[in-house]
Amino acid sequence: MNSQNPNDSEVAFDADTFELANTRLKLRRDLKIMPSSKDAETSYIVEDSVSSDFFQIGLTQYALMSLMDGNTTLHSAVSQIATRMGESAITMAEAADTCRWLIDSRLAVAVDSQGRTIDHVSGLQDQRSSARRAAATANANPLFLKVPLGSPGERFERFCIRFECVKRRFTLVLLAVLFFVAAWFVLDDRAAIAQSLDGVVSANSAVWLLATFIGLKIVHELGHAIVCDRLGGRVREFGVVFILFVPVPYVDVTSCWSFASRRHRIAVSAAGMLAELTVAAIAAIIWTHVTDPVMRFHLFNVMLTGSLTTLLFNANFLMRFDGYYLLSDMLDLPNLAASSRQVLSQLSNRWLLGRNTTLSMDIAHRWKTLIVYGIAASVWRVIVCIGLAVAAAHLMHGFGLILAIISLAMWWGIPALRTIRFLSQRTIQSANCRRYLLTRTAPCGFAMLTAAMIMPWPVGVSAPAVVGFANAETIRAGADGFVAELFVAEGQVVTPGQPLARLENVELLSQAKRMRATMEITRLRARKEQLAGNIATYQAEIATADALAARLSETESRIEQLTLRAPIAGTVMTLDSRRRLNDQMGVYLSEGNAILQIVDPANKEVIVSIAQNDGEYFAERLGREVRFVSSSFPSDVTATLTLIQPHAEIKTDPRLMASGGGPLAVRHAAGVGSADTRSASTESADDVELVQPRFAARALLSNADRLPAGVTGQVEPGRYPRSVATKIWSLADDYAGKIALW
Repeated sequence: MNSQNPNDSEVAFDADTFELANTRLKLRRDLKIMPSSKDAETSYIVEDSVSSDFFQIGLTQYALMSLMDGNTTLHSAVSQIATRMGESAITMAEAADTCRWLIDSRLAVAVDSQGRTIDHVSGLQDQRSSARRAAATANANPLFLKVPLGSPGERFERFCIRFECVKRRFTLVLLAVLFFVAAWFVLDDRAAIAQSLDGVVSANSAVWLLATFIGLKIVHELGHAIVCDRLGGRVREFGVVFILFVPVPYVDVTSCWSFASRRHRIAVSAAGMLAELTVAAIAAIIWTHVTDPVMRFHLFNVMLTGSLTTLLFNANFLMRFDGYYLLSDMLDLPNLAASSRQVLSQLSNRWLLGRNTTLSMDIAHRWKTLIVYGIAASVWRVIVCIGLAVAAAHLMHGFGLILAIISLAMWWGIPALRTIRFLSQRTIQSANCRRYLLTRTAPCGFAMLTAAMIMPWPVGVSAPAVVGFANAETIRAGADGFVAELFVAEGQVVTPGQPLARLENVELLSQAKRMRATMEITRLRARKEQLAGNIATYQAEIATADALAARLSETESRIEQLTLRAPIAGTVMTLDSRRRLNDQMGVYLSEGNAILQIVDPANKEVIVSIAQNDGEYFAERLGREVRFVSSSFPSDVTATLTLIQPHAEIKTDPRLMASGGGPLAVRHAAGVGSADTRSASTESADDVELVQPRFAARALLSNADRLPAGVTGQVEPGRYPRSVATKIWSLADDYAGKIALW
């Protein structure tokens, strides 16, 4: 642990070091220092019980800290260590760096000759002020709120006594057998897994899935707490973290770093995942042996959430979950995340601001490992932050967008504001940093801005599309009725006027029959009044009879429309490739509902559904060729974009909707019952609508015979014609408009 930081230049005995050399330091009394031997190197673990932090120090740093009693100056301590340890003793420069680290970490304080604390050494007052500000803003992000609930009491201690079995190795053998048996049963029923996966992620099951997730996380954290307690550790705190307002429990078991055995530390870190996997394995075994659909649904949720999502979520070592602590223990770095941030901060200060800061002595020798981890964790943190912000903006609309902006400002805006505040100070150090930053960032910033204004947006624009028939004539019901007869079949060629289908409307027929009888009775009354010489009554009856005749003529015309005829010559095709024409038998059609279409097989087009954000770009391609990339045919074909509807609609071709196997999200149309009240066979394209309105467009295929009707794919008009800067500005303007509307 005595190696120098490779980034440091040669150390000079400057004024700051001279001041520290004559300073008396006193360690906090509540610190715990425990030996931790690794191979031939002796090291020590420093436990800060207040902040739940752990630090690793070497033998020379331990020797220095053992002399920090508040009476011995740093210079005297270094002299005593040199006398005892000879050439392996700590140097004055290393001792000064160690003192700065102890003061910055609030593990020691500087005292005067009377033992009173002083704050002027190494800017300690500023360090404490910064720490207080950081603590005040650490839990102020609305998308990630941490709510501590205290520490467990004696009842929890008594509860943990029942789980002495976790200390025995035989327990791991039993768990391995349980996992093997569960995997055996599940793999033997793979078809049922695929069937169950279809209904897991849906609006109807979201609440149950969330409840299962929270319940398993409680089991997860109990696993950590119980194993930590049984192995001699202490659960410092428990509470709830609200991630995007979803409650996730947590426990603080960092006391396991005081364990001398690495096997015990790893056991505490892995206990949560093992607890969830145990519950998932039991649920899997029961799931394969029950037939009740409700039980199978909930058991499958437990099985999936407790296995796959647990491994993906908790085994991630780039965030402070179980995988992080396992990696931290493997690397023998108790504060891996904090140390990596310190290294990145030191490098950014050095390369961007020209500030020659030094690393803490406990991590200086591992700086390469910390840089790699710090960069990876920072990139992942950016992805998670942006993901949470985007999720909040989409799930909560305008309010979520405001929360996303506030959260991003808390994550990145406050640190940036602190840097700006430091650079704006009227000090020599700030002025030097401003000049250094300007000379480093100005050329890069100018180059990036120029590139953004010149380079086109790299992501091409596309829209889902399906091959259909051009100028297809859709046959719709002229009146309400049930499909009683079909006179044609799919693929049959018909001529103009040929009957296609007959609808039956008993009520309409009865109404016509009643009107005909009423009209005859009215005419008889009119003739009787005429013979009796009552001219006025006669004329009134005749007027009533004529009105009835007009209504009867209209009703008979609607009855005639119950027989659907071909308006043009062509080939009969169904509207939905998922259903056959015979499936329409007995189906009730309202007036205007489509039943089939008559097409020309040699005349095909591509039906396109364009997102509103891309409408302007597609409009610029009107009349030009676009490329249709099929999802099932290897070769691409060209088509000419001939039409774009000026208004966005919530309806499109059923084959492009999620209900028809397409990519576009749908919802039940207004006035239509939920999926629970209808069977899948009775649900039609008229029952659903798009979640977001889209522009309808059509493109004429150049080689109609190469693709059959019903083939889906994407229409790609080419690269986005605008620059990266223009695209970013457009996205920002769209979000600003959403905020204004909200």
